Amino acid sequence: MFVGDGTTKALYLSQGVKQGCNLSPMLFNLFLVDVINKVHNLRLGIPLGKDIITVISYADDIIAFVKNIEDLKTVLECIYSECDKINMKAGIYIMNFKFVQKL
Repeated sequence: MFVGDGTTKALYLSQGVKQGCNLSPMLFNLFLVDVINKVHNLRLGIPLGKDIITVISYADDIIAFVKNIEDLKTVLECIYSECDKINMKAGIYIMNFKFVQKL
């Protein structure tokens, strides 16, 4: 890593980054930007004005907005498929469903 005019000592990791590392959220987002774009391009989210809200991501969490269970299955398949392409494993450990009716 370049720091100022020099470089840091080499840090060899076989997988991931150290817990609490400041680079962790940035690296996660760099890897996931293509995954999130693929999900967004499915256009299966919730309309908000002229836009469609498909995904919100923060740190290592992804929230997908869908209209029905079939769309959720499609979005999850997309996430798993795209993560597999970059050798990432997507896991659903905590899942909450919020059903919202149109007013």
